[in-house]
Amino acid sequence: MNKDQQATISLPIPEEWKEQYYSLFYELAADAYQQAKQDAGHKQFMTKKEAASYIGVSYNTLQSLIEEGLPLIQINSKPLIDIQDIHKFLQGKKITY
Repeated sequence: MNKDQQATISLPIPEEWKEQYYSLFYELAADAYQQAKQDAGHKQFMTKKEAASYIGVSYNTLQSLIEEGLPLIQINSKPLIDIQDIHKFLQGKKITY
């Protein structure tokens, strides 16, 4: 096999699983697309004020999230928040019913 060829493996999947796999892959792709759209135009490191606006909460609510464990990056005396930390922190806040 040369470098331009790809190996493929056929794997039979029961019909009842196909819809579940389709739904799962669709949801993962949709989430990734929405995340990329949301991240477009945002810088990686934000001030507290920018982070509060990005999340859509008040400055005081952001302070509460920091007290709950949202990580800060301290550069000299300037606190910054990494956009990836925001996403990780908020993922941990998800609840399902």
